[in-house]
Amino acid sequence: MKCNIMTSQDAKPATDHRTELVGFAAHDHAYCTNHALAQAEAHCAAEGLRFTPVRRAALELLLREHRAVGAYELLDWLNAAGYGSQPPVAYRALDFLVAHGFVHKIERLNAFIACTTRHRPHCVSDLPQLRNGGGDPR
Repeated sequence: MKCNIMTSQDAKPATDHRTELVGFAAHDHAYCTNHALAQAEAHCAAEGLRFTPVRRAALELLLREHRAVGAYELLDWLNAAGYGSQPPVAYRALDFLVAHGFVHKIERLNAFIACTTRHRPHCVSDLPQLRNGGGDPR
């Protein structure tokens, strides 16, 4: 099973992500992505929110990447997927996803990362490695 991650370098599907190591534990990437997307769809349906195709695609791309991604990199992926190349395409989707807790904006990096633990209180910007620019967490 392949993840159809579009990279900004070549806009072709990236490598196969079956089960990989993330942190110190094995990680079923497909389950993680599908579960988070299903939770987002259910939340939007319950709250009467519009989970448009471009919003879903943006969240899916961020979930599959498992790293912070800049808006213009996301825009490249969305453009390759047929959603358009104008910056408002990415920013409107990101604004919605951030406002509803599906994505976090990492101000220091001016990048975005998908949230797979939306139901648990946390703040990505409070992580020590981000507070100190990736250096010593003390």
